[in-house]
Amino acid sequence: MRRVRDITLVTAFVLSGCTGATPPTATPAPSPTPSTATARTVTPSATPVASPSATAVASPSASAGASTPQGVIAFGRWSEAVDDFVVYLMDADGNGQRQLLPGPHEGPRWSPDGTRISITAIANDRVFPAVINPDGTGYKELPVPDPTLNLGCWAWSPDGQRLVCEGWDDPDTGRRGVYTVRAADGGDVQRVTSSPKGYIDIPTAYSPDGKQIAFMRGREGESLTAMLVTVGNEPELLGDGNLADPVWSPDGRFIVSAWHDHLYLLPAAGGERTQITIVAPSPLGFFQPRWSPDGEWLVAGGVRPDSGEDADIYRMRADGTELTPFADDPAQEEFADWSPVQPPS
Repeated sequence: MRRVRDITLVTAFVLSGCTGATPPTATPAPSPTPSTATARTVTPSATPVASPSATAVASPSASAGASTPQGVIAFGRWSEAVDDFVVYLMDADGNGQRQLLPGPHEGPRWSPDGTRISITAIANDRVFPAVINPDGTGYKELPVPDPTLNLGCWAWSPDGQRLVCEGWDDPDTGRRGVYTVRAADGGDVQRVTSSPKGYIDIPTAYSPDGKQIAFMRGREGESLTAMLVTVGNEPELLGDGNLADPVWSPDGRFIVSAWHDHLYLLPAAGGERTQITIVAPSPLGFFQPRWSPDGEWLVAGGVRPDSGEDADIYRMRADGTELTPFADDPAQEEFADWSPVQPPS
C-alpha cells in the first residue's frame, strides 16, 4: 500500500528541486492532458491589479513591519519509533514545543475558527482523516465509508464544514483525484477532480471565498504543477504552470507558492509572479509555505544548508526578511500550519 509519507516527501523535495545544499537545474513540469486542464487566462479589469512586488505584499497595512508573530504553529516531526511523522505544536516564536498526540499522523491543518486541527491518520492499511482539539483532547477519527478509498486531507473549507483531500484506491488508479468530505463525520464524500492516468492530484488550499480549490498535479516522483479548480468545472493551470504548493493569503489578494527551491508571490486576480528574495547565510530550499493570520508572515519547510534532504521549519516576513529557523531537531520536519486566530492580548 502507498502511504502518505511516500507522497509528502516526494512533493516536498521534487517540487522545490531540493537534493542538497545547492539548488539543481530546474526540470520542466509535466504537461497536464488537454482534456483535463487548460491554461488560465485573465481578462484585465477596469481596476488595476496590485503590483506583485514582494515589498507591497509584505506591507498590507499602514502598520506593516510593526507586527510580531503570534499564535500557534502545528507541524510534523519524523519519529523513528513510529516510522512516520508525529504532530507537534509550538508558539509562533518557536518556543513551547509540545507533542499534540502520539502515533503516526501527518498534515496538521487548523480549522478556520482555530478550535480544531485536522490530521491524516494511518491505521490498518488505511489512510483517513481525523480531528483533534488544540489541547490534545477530543481526538475523533473520520471513517471513510468507502472500504477501499484512502483520503489524506490537507485543507478546510472557509466555513469549516468540509475538508479537501487527496484520494486514491490502490487496486484502482482510476479513482485518484481531489475529494471533499464533511469535517463533522467524514461523510458525504464528493469527488472534485479525476487525475489523468499515471498522475496524482494533491490539494493544498481553499480560496478564502470557498469557490476554488488549489491543488498540484503530476506524476509520482516528478515535479508537480499548481492548478485551480472550481467545483463542477474543469481544472486550469495556475499562472504559467511553473508553481507548486499554492496557498491564498488571508485576504485573498495573493497566492504564495514554491518552485525549485524558491518562494513566489502571484496576484490571485492574475499577473506576473514575483520571487520572494530571502537573505540567508547559505542556500536554502523552501517548500509548503503557509500564511500567518494577519498576512504579514510566512512559515515554511526549509532544507538545511548542509544536511542533504533534511528540513526544519522556518519563519519569515512575507517580503523574505527576518528569516528565523526554529523547531530545529535532527529529525525531518514538515507540514507547518499557522493557527488562524490571534491569542487574547
